[in-house]
Amino acid sequence: MKGGIGLAVICGLALAGCSSAPVVREMRDAPTGIGAHEEIALLLATYGHQMGQGRFLKDQYVDGAEFERFFDECLRREMLARREGLRFIPARDLREAAFPGQSVGTLHVPGEKILGLLADGRLAQHGALNRLRYVIVLDGTHWESGARPEGGGSGGAGAIGVGWRRVLSLRATVLDLAQRRVSGSISAYASGERGAGVGFVYIIPVPFFFTTIPESAEVCRGLGRALVRFIAAEP
Repeated sequence: MKGGIGLAVICGLALAGCSSAPVVREMRDAPTGIGAHEEIALLLATYGHQMGQGRFLKDQYVDGAEFERFFDECLRREMLARREGLRFIPARDLREAAFPGQSVGTLHVPGEKILGLLADGRLAQHGALNRLRYVIVLDGTHWESGARPEGGGSGGAGAIGVGWRRVLSLRATVLDLAQRRVSGSISAYASGERGAGVGFVYIIPVPFFFTTIPESAEVCRGLGRALVRFIAAEP
């Protein structure tokens, strides 16, 4: 199956497993603040998903547009829950205006370069974007690593003693278009495990859905809270 990976369907235990609380780190480079009519947009610059056993991780297919759409909606929801009245422009609208034809997740350039591209006048012709103040550039990484099965054959039932460990990391670089500067960055990550200590599993090919793992919600919640404080200059 295209874009599919082998996941363990565990008898008597939820696939999602458990997740840790998010770890959030902030680095401020300049003062911030936002007016009542100024707007915010999110933009996914890069993403990656790796899966394997031990240190042998391989890149997996991820739908970049779906990744961006999920975190665009999730972060907007979290930010609005903590500060009513914030105004947002959908990520897709910004991408189509600023980077037409550019595939989602392929802006492999630093925040300063993206700031330069956005500030070169290409947004001036789009009246719907003339109140855009901040662009939050996202770089995401997800990896999942597990131990090799101890006994049992491949592709069927097998005994394992150690489950899989997941880590989801999301870095947000805040660009201030009005001041033409990078205001700073916030990173959030969460880890989780699934299947630890389970005697028997069945391996079947199913698609990878990052939207269903607990780490996605934890990272979104932690990063959303931090972004509100950062942009609104709250203590």
